[in-house]
Amino acid sequence: MAPCLTFLVPIRHPDNMASVPMAMRYLSTTLRSFANQSSQDWRAVIAANRGTPLPDLPDRTEVAWLDMPANRVHDMAEHGYQTAIEAFEPDKSRRLLAALEQAPDSPYVMAVDDDDLLHRDLVRFVVERQGENGWYVQSGWQFEQAGPVEIIAPLDDFHLKSGSSLVHRRDLLGLDGANEATQLERIRTEFVQHHFVRDLRAKSDAPLAPFTFRAAPIAAATPIRTAGPVRSRRCCDGRW
Repeated sequence: MAPCLTFLVPIRHPDNMASVPMAMRYLSTTLRSFANQSSQDWRAVIAANRGTPLPDLPDRTEVAWLDMPANRVHDMAEHGYQTAIEAFEPDKSRRLLAALEQAPDSPYVMAVDDDDLLHRDLVRFVVERQGENGWYVQSGWQFEQAGPVEIIAPLDDFHLKSGSSLVHRRDLLGLDGANEATQLERIRTEFVQHHFVRDLRAKSDAPLAPFTFRAAPIAAATPIRTAGPVRSRRCCDGRW
């Protein structure tokens, strides 16, 4: 029987990582967040380039191996915001499509960045509400570093700040039977451009509902960067 929820984890090309070992440590923590779920009715599919030195993978985790080229204009500081975004969105969309194609049978799917965490009851929430359209994380948490102390504070409008904030019912995505160009465009609008998804779906026949608890944390940007903000990891308490 297919798992209720599949996590889709796109991994950037190793050439786009400032530190491959650091990126793999963060990925390990994300995978541990999956393994710590109070319901085990999940699967994870990592989309990664062949040769990426992935960490040990927990049960229910698969890899969709890719032969995609590195994104040569990923650095916003060097190439500018608009140029970097125009290259980033199709790259991430193709990686998500590869993960989706390897998990065609889960009724729900969620894109999760490779350095993020989820509340331990997120899968259970989805399992107990099967048949609904899907959900977005409206309320979450934010980690901030204040010297040696890490502060965690409530954060609203979480879905505007994190791509790891949307659970979609797969059959409502319009992917089945579509050509590749249409699939990639649907993935871009329903996953990658996460800032707009709640409002777009609110105007449709299948609006998303908010999670009823603070379902995920995010870290404030730090001076250290990979291809985006490094996520702090010292506040991994029992919620994640």
